Amino acid sequence: MNLSFLDNEPYFMRAFLQTVQDDPDSLMLVDDQSNNYWTRDRVNDMSARVYNYLRKRHIGREDFVLILLPRGVLPIIAMIGVWKAGAALTVLE
Repeated sequence: MNLSFLDNEPYFMRAFLQTVQDDPDSLMLVDDQSNNYWTRDRVNDMSARVYNYLRKRHIGREDFVLILLPRGVLPIIAMIGVWKAGAALTVLE
């Protein structure tokens, strides 16, 4: 499969951070488990906490993170934090 067309697409994290900068208060996630609404800025802040947690433990490029969280927005926030750290991930339910 030729995926060279993806070279012209913006890296996810760059695109995500640009949307946070452009419109931080816009709705990004809705957690139907707890009826919480998450703005782009709040998702960015929470995923930065995950990033900091991982970096303190020297987790980054070429590391693999397992995410085991209940359904809702938390796995998505954790995924973004792992991507910020440059690590790979898998999600288990």
